[in-house]
Amino acid sequence: MPFPLLFQFLLTASNEYEWQEIRVEISPTDRYVMDSITYSLNAYSYNPENRTERKEGVSFHNLTDFSSTYTFFPFESFYHFMRFKSDVPEAFQLLGEAGLTVEIPSMKDGYLVMNGKRAPFISEQQMLSCSNTEQEEDIIPPRTARYYTLWMVYDWLETRYTLYVSHSKTKKQRIVTGTLHSEMPVKYHITHRDVSLKN
Repeated sequence: MPFPLLFQFLLTASNEYEWQEIRVEISPTDRYVMDSITYSLNAYSYNPENRTERKEGVSFHNLTDFSSTYTFFPFESFYHFMRFKSDVPEAFQLLGEAGLTVEIPSMKDGYLVMNGKRAPFISEQQMLSCSNTEQEEDIIPPRTARYYTLWMVYDWLETRYTLYVSHSKTKKQRIVTGTLHSEMPVKYHITHRDVSLKN
């Protein structure tokens, strides 16, 4: 588990007889806490089917003399890519990048909506597991190795956010603004080739 980010500085205390340096450490997570986050759900940039990613390596070897059913989950090997960018570079340090999670929006039926999905509020690009559990069943002929190629289509989304935080002691509120970038897998296409395993 990573150590929390600390702000470190020195204070010099003195009187007419002596002086002393005092090291002070402040944890950002002790200073500010999140109150709420809002997104621009009516004004955003959206590009459906923005890019396609190809993956190989999924295969099934039927060594029997009978047809066999192979079940796999196309979305499980792909990720939802997203990243928070802040208009105030030090915002992530003030909040402490470890432990803070926020709700994020997603597209549904052509609209940007909140559906309870959450993600860490950090500056690095994130690779989130897909919640789609859609499955495919395929019939493999006897003595056949089938090699699959998956083509995943991603939607691209960008919207503004406003994060409200307050000081844990003084209760003074600060407002952090920025942009959420998102690339989410939405649909797929599968091709395959067969190799005979007959001797």
